Amino acid sequence: MNLIQGSITAVRGITAFGKNIGIKPAKPDFAVIFSEKKASAAAVYTKQRLKLEKI
Repeated sequence: MNLIQGSITAVRGITAFGKNIGIKPAKPDFAVIFSEKKASAAAVYTKQRLKLEKI
């Protein structure tokens, strides 16, 4: 396995797009990642239920 420096788009054949659609204020909160070749993907969704102070 080779470590590629940079973002996801540093990988040949990968295109990505991020945009704020209103889930989080003023930050990109939605992304589309496109692969020119067949690829597998996974996602993690979280919801913080407790209101705690930041560390």
